Amino acid sequence: MTRVRQLSLRVVTAATVPLLLAACVSTAPLQMSDQFEPPAKPAWAASATKPGTAAICHVKIGGVQDLRPDPQSLGTIANQAVRTGDSISLVRSSLASLSSDPRIVLDDQATNYPSGLTLNAELIKAYVINITGETRSANVVLRVRYEREGRAPDVELYRGTDNGLTWGGGQSESQASFNIALAQIIDGVHRDALNLCASPP
Repeated sequence: MTRVRQLSLRVVTAATVPLLLAACVSTAPLQMSDQFEPPAKPAWAASATKPGTAAICHVKIGGVQDLRPDPQSLGTIANQAVRTGDSISLVRSSLASLSSDPRIVLDDQATNYPSGLTLNAELIKAYVINITGETRSANVVLRVRYEREGRAPDVELYRGTDNGLTWGGGQSESQASFNIALAQIIDGVHRDALNLCASPP
């Protein structure tokens, strides 16, 4: 083989390899679960006292709205769109995890109790992005309106964030980040719900 042909093959190979590698990188959307998966021992459950040693807080999960322009979009990671089929179910399942603390009882008839609360939630932001080629950031913002018979509603804004390394950019990494961000929010909701239940009507 002549030197000229060897050089030509090297040039062709150098130009082709990046194209082949790019073709191997999937651009298919990453589909997130619509069910929240809390940590093995969520903080709001670990902080609970033994059942029967504290007043019960009856909570009704009321309306949940997604106020974002595209309710199915959860951002982009490694050039792949991140999607969810049901953001409402994701928020509802995260709020439902409050019952991991035996002091909180989910009850559609919560308004029948003097200290009962109705929680109405609005999803303001939910997305994951690459900060660098090796890092990602998941962010969730949720507004919760606490309604209680005989008093003005309390409105709180909660933010959850998870920053981590992007190893493979797959579905499991983004899912884990959203679960961590939502867990931070539920920890705050848990604290405020108990405080409101304990306050005089």
